[in-house]
Amino acid sequence: IQYTNKDYANSRGVTLTVSKKPGQLLSMNFSYTYQVAEGVNSNPDDAYAAALSNTSPVSVLTPLDWDQTHTANLTLGVGQSDWGVFALGRFGSGLPYTPVINAAEAQGADVARSFENNSRRRPANYNVDLRAFKNLKLGGVNLSAFLKVFNVFDRRNELSVFGETGRATATPLQVG
Repeated sequence: IQYTNKDYANSRGVTLTVSKKPGQLLSMNFSYTYQVAEGVNSNPDDAYAAALSNTSPVSVLTPLDWDQTHTANLTLGVGQSDWGVFALGRFGSGLPYTPVINAAEAQGADVARSFENNSRRRPANYNVDLRAFKNLKLGGVNLSAFLKVFNVFDRRNELSVFGETGRATATPLQVG
């Protein structure tokens, strides 16, 4: 059996980057990406499954699972060649998900309503990390001590959400 991927997808975008070192001790790097990733299926097996079940393949462009429209990264640093402290911030707009009809609707209320694949967005996510280092020379040996603090503000990003609610923290049973 020969497998042929007949799906269509495209991705386009732009990235802007600014790096600045305003003094001997300070540094800053910022990057922003705007992108659109769309296609007929995020998974190439979907078209194959449609062919096996003798159903029509999807032909509408929708956001792909990894379509993150806005992404920004910022690094602020203080230091020299032998020591430094850096804060690293990351922001990403919400990835798409496909809403589902909840149990009440499935029992009669507006049952004919259906949702397009990946037609809603999860909440945005962001994170800040902290990194510090100090280089030492001890008895002719170069040493480096470092500290890494991940997720400084203890941010709980919603990476996976319930299709009924669009949130990771609210199950379909809690919404009723």
